[in-house]
Amino acid sequence: MKTVMTTILALFIFMGAYAQYTEYTIQEGRHECDQSRFKLTGSDMTILAYLPSTALYNPKIDAGWSKLWGFSSTLDNHTHSCRIAWRCLSEEERKFVVGAYIYVNKERYIKPMDTVFVDEQFYAKTWWEAGKYGVKINDRVLYFEQPKKPGWLTHQQYPYFGGKATAPHKMKFYIQPMK
Repeated sequence: MKTVMTTILALFIFMGAYAQYTEYTIQEGRHECDQSRFKLTGSDMTILAYLPSTALYNPKIDAGWSKLWGFSSTLDNHTHSCRIAWRCLSEEERKFVVGAYIYVNKERYIKPMDTVFVDEQFYAKTWWEAGKYGVKINDRVLYFEQPKKPGWLTHQQYPYFGGKATAPHKMKFYIQPMK
């Protein structure tokens, strides 16, 4: 009986930890998530996230990086932006790579930072400070020179699938913004 009660308690704690996540959906054949909208934000963004099995796809479809979260300081995301990106490494192993996806003066920088598995929670943060973009994923931190301070137009970036390819099926993502 004690084992059953411990299991039930652990299940409630586990479910509570994931209950505060917001679900974001990208429909089959689309790039943008359903919840995407223009929202002014600061340049310091911290999240907890996990990628469920719906985010798995055949990596041969698109070897590019998909974007999960971050900010852009111009209307053109390919000018100045700092985002967390991901791509599927293996459907069979249920594994993803997550990393930094940065634009500075229209130059793109992509740096893999960590590997996560389906439903594995990870911590991610993007920010601008003292002439640099910063990206932290779990315990890894990278900096990118960015002398231009983000201005009043800084806005949030939502989940986006692909480079060239669109979502091969309906995909869901779970993100919990942190204060």
